[in-house]
Amino acid sequence: MANRDNWEEVLTKSFWYEMNEVYTSMPCIVVSIVDDLKEQRVNIQPCLNKLHLNNTSSPRSVILNVPVIFPSTSTSAITMPVNIGDIVWGMFSMRAMEVFSESDGKPSIPNNRAKFDQKDAVALIGMSTRRTAVNNPNKRIHQHSTEDLVIAHNLGKSSEVEIRFKPDGDVLINSPKKVTVNSVQAVVNASTSASITTPDLTINADVTNWSGDIYHTGDITIVGSTTQVGTITATQVVGGGKSLSSHTHAGSPSAPSGPVTPTGSPI
Repeated sequence: MANRDNWEEVLTKSFWYEMNEVYTSMPCIVVSIVDDLKEQRVNIQPCLNKLHLNNTSSPRSVILNVPVIFPSTSTSAITMPVNIGDIVWGMFSMRAMEVFSESDGKPSIPNNRAKFDQKDAVALIGMSTRRTAVNNPNKRIHQHSTEDLVIAHNLGKSSEVEIRFKPDGDVLINSPKKVTVNSVQAVVNASTSASITTPDLTINADVTNWSGDIYHTGDITIVGSTTQVGTITATQVVGGGKSLSSHTHAGSPSAPSGPVTPTGSPI
């Protein structure tokens, strides 16, 4: 019976020793970026150290050239910077994927018989701890609600920029810098109203067409000729320093009273 117990103990220790080298998934930290992320590769280190049977621990080795998973297809993608110190979720393939990760994505034959090996990892972005959670409103510059859908960049910095979709259907774009829209044709349809509030507005257009009434408050300066089709109505019109409603014409029987001059010019 003693020999059987010894064998069970040996087998148990052997099993757990081998299990220490079986990788399924765990949080990892980004230690370096490969080629400016152009090929979506980073070097990562697992965040959970090895725990040995004698209750000591040791850090796990760095895993090189790990593919980064972005939300994407062959025609669409949401990409973003990945930073040293970011936490990612490391997932480990059940078969060797070195050949596949260097291929065009078609089915391939593994180059060895490794299973759940540390080097066959991919990095899924977005992992955080309770302390590093980016959904915390205290870590945002702009007012943040956890009920909003938000696409944000430069979190917590003065250059924080975001597109925010509110539960009531409103859409907000917040940026401390310039917002530029480039297109061949742009159309804005507002069924009830539209407004622009700015201290200075510039519109550059070869031709501007307006349909409907225009109500303007403030002075208007026009440089160039003006063609009017229709009636101009005003309480006061001044041309060449003369008021249309109050100036006099000398020498005209129908003109307002005033001194008579041979030319009948306005005075």
